[in-house]
Amino acid sequence: MTDRTIRQNGLKFATARRFEFDYAETEKNMAVKVIIPTPLRVYAAKKDSAEVSAQTVGEALGGLTVQFAELRKHLFTDDGKLRSFVNVYLNDEDIRYMAKEATPVKDGDVVSIVPSIAGGNAVPPNRRAQG
Repeated sequence: MTDRTIRQNGLKFATARRFEFDYAETEKNMAVKVIIPTPLRVYAAKKDSAEVSAQTVGEALGGLTVQFAELRKHLFTDDGKLRSFVNVYLNDEDIRYMAKEATPVKDGDVVSIVPSIAGGNAVPPNRRAQG
């Protein structure tokens, strides 16, 4: 095909060459499942996971925030860094001990988001009711 715009059913499509280029780019990305933790599901249409296309863990998280924009502020700082209280695992391996957000992913990998949760008992042990 030529390098021209294609019109079909009133819609304007990119040129055939551009389409082939974009298709080739998406072939490099892998289908990755991102597990969304319960506290963040309210910002992700109550979904427990999402499929994204990515080459790295960072791209997978970015793809997730494209699908669910409200998640961005809970995962990333204003300057785009992963928040310190957000732990991310690739197939049960902590990415902090790998290449962090640059950790490559392959087709079928699972990225898990695990937010740190603070808590505990505010009552000292010696003041608890004896039962």
